[in-house]
Amino acid sequence: MFKQAALSAETVTADETASTCTSEKLPSTVSVSYRDDDVPSGFKSSSNEYKSDSHTVVPVPDQRLFSSNKYELKYDWLYYSGAKVGYCCKLCELFSATDDNVFINGTGLGDHPTRKLESHLNGKSHKNSLAKYVLVNTSSTKKVKKTVADMLTESSMIKRENDIERNRAYISSLIKILYFIVSQRWALDSFQPMLDFIAGLGPTSLSEYLNGSDSEQSSVLKYSSSTTVTDLLTATSYVIENQLLEKLRKAPYYALLADESSDEAHKEQFAILVRFPHDTRVTDQFLGIIHVERTDAASLMKSLEVFLLAKGVEIKKALFVGFDGCNTMSGENKGLQRRFRHHVPYQLYLNCRNHKLALCVKHLMLSFPVLQDVDSLLLSVWKLFHYSPQKYVIFMDVQKAYGLKNLKMIRAAATRWLSHGRACRRLIERYVQVLDALDEMIDRKHDPEIDGLRNMLCSKGILRYSVLDIMEFPIE
Repeated sequence: MFKQAALSAETVTADETASTCTSEKLPSTVSVSYRDDDVPSGFKSSSNEYKSDSHTVVPVPDQRLFSSNKYELKYDWLYYSGAKVGYCCKLCELFSATDDNVFINGTGLGDHPTRKLESHLNGKSHKNSLAKYVLVNTSSTKKVKKTVADMLTESSMIKRENDIERNRAYISSLIKILYFIVSQRWALDSFQPMLDFIAGLGPTSLSEYLNGSDSEQSSVLKYSSSTTVTDLLTATSYVIENQLLEKLRKAPYYALLADESSDEAHKEQFAILVRFPHDTRVTDQFLGIIHVERTDAASLMKSLEVFLLAKGVEIKKALFVGFDGCNTMSGENKGLQRRFRHHVPYQLYLNCRNHKLALCVKHLMLSFPVLQDVDSLLLSVWKLFHYSPQKYVIFMDVQKAYGLKNLKMIRAAATRWLSHGRACRRLIERYVQVLDALDEMIDRKHDPEIDGLRNMLCSKGILRYSVLDIMEFPIE
């Protein structure tokens, strides 16, 4: 009955409110102003003493029957306001921009206090109030006295940040220099002279960093060792390769050129080149070298498929392919071009025309022995001066005595068809000097091989029917 009367109470006296907020142990009852109209009918019928007085003070039990200490300890912003008869938030009262927050006007915790408090804690209004509170505390004008250890730590941190920024700027300059060198396809044997040259042109950041003008830079790293430069070049090559591959992937089609050869260590290599349209012009690019163990058509085709797949290039866009004229590459039944057509049925194959011309000359030499003698003569002259430093010095001295520029003999390679013409031209240009050098060698030490080579050079048949005839066709 008393609880029902308390629920309909409208005002609480100021004295009773103050006693509720200040007393450590709250009283078991509080006094409220009660009107006769608000008394339930059941209560009127059972208590006649309330009928005669329209304003009677009745005892009401305290609504805070549970202990809120655990909530106030867990949430340090929570407190109970006796003036507002409810729980409030300290931060929202001070810093909230709106007044519609229930924790500003005072509210009860309900049947699920934790759920309600957590909802307010994660709410936007409470987070904004908390941010303002932190901002006010951090922007305080109070000067905190720093210890010597704090000042040393702060100085060390500032120095470390400055070193990091300086190193980043220096490494950024190195990468830009290497990127320019690689993009221009310059050959670079040593990076340090190039770096010193660029630093001497005026960039203060590079020159100060390399010279170590500051005392703090006495032990600075210059990142110019071969290992570091190799790593930078590798990273730069990855960037340039990715840019190239992006252009190739966007091309509607491309032409693929490939050739197989072996290096000085007799390792088989398969070089891949592409031509594709880009920005209204045709671009030629070198994709890479494949190290192969076998050079048959099936192995080369498999290596080519794996290579293009690793680069992310569609093999079906290779509408044009070009190889040399050997059976492994150009075979109509089992050659590489035939196997390639299984992937691209409409591809056009063009074999190397220059390679065909070299094969024609090779077969022609079998029918004319004088051409074989010329080929043997050119190779013998080159070997004479190439593999003997002493004989090479004699040849250079003879050219110097004639007041001519020192030139080397050119090798007539069997696989380099244009080299035969250049070797013939060089022999005619230095024909007299070669004969004088051979005479000097014979005078010093009579050697039958050198004597036989000189007689071959003086042979009228070779000079008339081979070397001089070849020289009628100028070679650029």
